[in-house]
Amino acid sequence: MGEGCSGSNVAVEFRNFSFTYRDGSSPALRDLNLCLSAGGFHLVVGASGSGKTSLIRSIIGLIPHFYRGAMTGEVYVEGIPVSKSSIREIASHVGYVFQDPENQLLASTAGRDVATSLESRGVPPDRAEEMARSILRDLDAENLFEIPVHELSDGQRQRIAIAGEIARNPEILLLDEPSSMLDPAAAEGLMALLDGLRRRNGLTLVLVEHRLGPALPLADNIVVLGNGSILISGPPRDLMGDWSSVVKLKSAGVDVPPVIQVYHRLKFSGVDIGGVPLSAKELVQGIRQL
Repeated sequence: MGEGCSGSNVAVEFRNFSFTYRDGSSPALRDLNLCLSAGGFHLVVGASGSGKTSLIRSIIGLIPHFYRGAMTGEVYVEGIPVSKSSIREIASHVGYVFQDPENQLLASTAGRDVATSLESRGVPPDRAEEMARSILRDLDAENLFEIPVHELSDGQRQRIAIAGEIARNPEILLLDEPSSMLDPAAAEGLMALLDGLRRRNGLTLVLVEHRLGPALPLADNIVVLGNGSILISGPPRDLMGDWSSVVKLKSAGVDVPPVIQVYHRLKFSGVDIGGVPLSAKELVQGIRQL
């Protein structure tokens, strides 16, 4: 990886990277230096206009191959410089699930959609169906195999889109606001499911969100974007336990979960419940131990 990230266990690296769209008056991304470790659960958050979309485009190669503009520095995906590679080559390493999964479901049924992804990799049709069922089973969605795509709920479409990308066997799975169309319970279930996939398949997960909530207890690392730059980054408990970091998050337009705010109110009142809770369950456990 050169002089940027230390060590070799790096999935994505932004090295002194800046980009200004051709019709832009200011940089969409500004001098980013960022290392996302292989096999990690990375949560990238920021308000609208913070640079999240441009960061996604840079990882999957749409910047600079589709969106033109002024670029300095480089983005590396699995050690490959994005600017010197084709979008097809980058896609062999990165799976990408859109914010609206309906846009990437192309077949008539859920099972056929996943099988089509496998067949595009050269898997014979009979074997593809068997493998598609196995992938859906891992996502607790085998019962959807024969269901027409247009009859699926938003949460079910999300799972089928994820299954289709998993079928391509990527090293990195990138999801754009996967919880935005789901209720809190469904969002928590999806995050647990994604974390299980990551552990079983050795995936690197990169979730781009406008809020912290559902992914917070599972993430290894949080990156907060603002105005195209990294405002703060680090492990969730380190950031959430530091009031100055919470203030920066709120100033950046990021929704801070109520449990974090309750923790700091208790702390300011002289009530110590131990470490910072990242979920309602952890908050209740901390209070019960008083």
